Amino acid sequence: MGSPRFSAPPPNPEPPAVDAFLSAVDSAMNSNTLLLTADCDALVTAGNRRAVLHAFLRSALFERLMRAADARRNWYVLADAYDSEPFERPLLREGFRAAVSPLDRAGFLARLRWMLCEAYSPYGHHYPAADAERLVCDFARELLGEDGPAWSFAAVSPDTSCAPPATTAARSRCGRSTSTAANPTPSRSSTAAAASICC
Repeated sequence: MGSPRFSAPPPNPEPPAVDAFLSAVDSAMNSNTLLLTADCDALVTAGNRRAVLHAFLRSALFERLMRAADARRNWYVLADAYDSEPFERPLLREGFRAAVSPLDRAGFLARLRWMLCEAYSPYGHHYPAADAERLVCDFARELLGEDGPAWSFAAVSPDTSCAPPATTAARSRCGRSTSTAANPTPSRSSTAAAASICC
């Protein structure tokens, strides 16, 4: 596989269901949760999705989308609210690798519920199961559309086998930071990922 190329879809305001879910995860996990979407010129399959993900994480578009999502959600963790210049630091450390574990649709939705109901919550802001179910269903319907079964899913987490001890300890202190990615099967060419940036 050659190096895939990525492009940003047309700017689109986050629908209320997406914003509601991301804000709920922020509250439950004390995190800054962002949703990134990108188009890829390569078919994303179970066999190549890790390589495609690594290429995307190293692309200039990833940095641009992260900074834009950070500003859109009014976090300004990656840039100053009063200055258009980003902070001078890379978003990912040199040599960062991600572990990718396949999920089915039920596992994907369960992971989203887990983020609201069971994940480490430093202030005890877990959501009641009924509220979490509504937030997850609305988010999934908005993100996946009516053809949800056409998507493939994966859990993405830092590959700590090559992480320096300080990074591993920092991740342990705040709980394990993971994201859940939904990649369309070959009938689509875009990629979506929900990323939660832990304290």
